[in-house]
Amino acid sequence: MMDLMLSLQDEFDTSYIFISHDLSNARYFSAHGGGKIGVMYLGELVEVGPAEDMINDPKHPYTNVLRWATPDLALRETGDPPMRKIDVPDPVDPPSGCRFHTRCPKATEACRRETPSGYQHGEQTVACFREDEDHEYWDSPELTD
Repeated sequence: MMDLMLSLQDEFDTSYIFISHDLSNARYFSAHGGGKIGVMYLGELVEVGPAEDMINDPKHPYTNVLRWATPDLALRETGDPPMRKIDVPDPVDPPSGCRFHTRCPKATEACRRETPSGYQHGEQTVACFREDEDHEYWDSPELTD
């Protein structure tokens, strides 16, 4: 089906927004269609970039979780998931600050208080304070709960 969509994209010079919960499908579609992958968490974009950059060098901790959880990626990691908690927060009443901070293994108090904007890292745009070396994130205490 994806190959048919890619053929139609070429034939009619059109674009798609392809929504998937499978990072390998997003990788295939964006790599063959000349597009990018956008990763969303609780309704907000957390990272956008070229497929291979997102797979081989994810910048946002949630993108790393998706990479870890995708069984047919050659880069699949083993062991425990790279997050603090498995429970997903309520999307109707999301957490303050960075929405991923409740599950993020790298979250600090700054992540709980403030929502990160998009920081540019090469061709990737990342909503994570770790991409800003001058942000108070680096001096903020780690979250323990």
